[in-house]
Amino acid sequence: MNARLVIGSLLLILLAPASARAQEDAEPPPRYLYVNLFLGAGWPIGNMNVYHDPGFVAGGRGEYAISPLVRVGGQLSFHSFDAERPGIADNEGVILMQAYAKALGQWGPYYPFALLGLGAYVSKEQETSARRWDGGLQVGTGLEYPVTENFSVNTGFSFHMVLRGGEESDYFWLEGYLGFLFTDLSAGD
Repeated sequence: MNARLVIGSLLLILLAPASARAQEDAEPPPRYLYVNLFLGAGWPIGNMNVYHDPGFVAGGRGEYAISPLVRVGGQLSFHSFDAERPGIADNEGVILMQAYAKALGQWGPYYPFALLGLGAYVSKEQETSARRWDGGLQVGTGLEYPVTENFSVNTGFSFHMVLRGGEESDYFWLEGYLGFLFTDLSAGD
């Protein structure tokens, strides 16, 4: 009985470090900070489509990984929509400042993701042309493809809803984008 206990203990002592090394090799190195720059296009829907044409989007995101497959971050972007009916509506530029959460999966070399964000949308007051701040929501999905250890290409699709209230019509639009994601490895050292 003592011999079995000694042999079992010896096997555990010898195999535990090899098992831990195998697990460490299987897990990606920790990366905490991400910077994403993106360009794309937006298509107004609903009442916004009556007055505005599709336009472009340009922006950036900063992300912090709280686990290998969950990130939180902030987004700053500019969305431009041309007036479809000059004189009735003006060209519209919407600035988005938002906090979001992003959940990732893994599918071979790809990382599909879902994104949910809440924030402030800054747009133009129709009657006075003054800037106004409204709350809004972004729901999106996309795919990241790692090109190198520190660089990925991503593409995504989002729905934006801006609740303008009062006499103003709410804004709704869809957007697609192509982005470049840079990873900061120094934070994991």
